[in-house]
Amino acid sequence: SVGAGPEISAIGVTREERPESPPRDVVVTGRTSTSVMISWLSPELPNGVIILYKVYITYVDCPGSTSSTEFVNNGNSFVILGLSPYQMVQVQVSASTSVGEG
Repeated sequence: SVGAGPEISAIGVTREERPESPPRDVVVTGRTSTSVMISWLSPELPNGVIILYKVYITYVDCPGSTSSTEFVNNGNSFVILGLSPYQMVQVQVSASTSVGEG
């Protein structure tokens, strides 16, 4: 007799990649005259499991004079203490999977 042969099925898993989009809704809130809190939401397109965030801080002392610091964090907020009174800061946040920073 003629009939269909045995079925074969396969399962595949996509690879984790670097995040395709940045963290969303980054907010810097002054807590005291010498501290700020930075908060954010996870990337819309994480391309895997986010294992850490990097917070880049640029301290703006006067026009044309800046210095930067990088902090590693695994949560969705970060507090910077010990700033000069009323220090202006510029903030960038990036997300990383096990493949790398996006």
